[in-house]
Amino acid sequence: MVGGTDGTQDPGEPPVDDLSRLWLNARHLSRFKEPLRRALAAQEALNRGALAALIEEGGLAAQDPLRAALHILMAVDGMGSYSNTGTGEGEPLPGGLLVGELVVETAESRLGLAPGTLRERARANGVG
Repeated sequence: MVGGTDGTQDPGEPPVDDLSRLWLNARHLSRFKEPLRRALAAQEALNRGALAALIEEGGLAAQDPLRAALHILMAVDGMGSYSNTGTGEGEPLPGGLLVGELVVETAESRLGLAPGTLRERARANGVG
């Protein structure tokens, strides 16, 4: 994921909201453009396959790596739907929850990891 889970931006990376808006616009336009619809479907298949393979190769506790990948990607897509609201820039949702936190919590849950595991691993590797 580009950017930190705390709403911060990794230096040198494109803004998260810009990438989210691009993907959101592409999805919208694909409703009217068959070639774009095919291109998006192909990219989504690549993303699903790559994430599922990563989950499986990583020996994570997910019983069904493809299902876990789909849940995680759906959470990422959900995060992108907030790209025009400012919540991707650190503005919390009702209840004080950051959008990125939802994605991390979904991933940890689907992968059978204890809460906080992904944040700890990211910080240990200089991310977030």
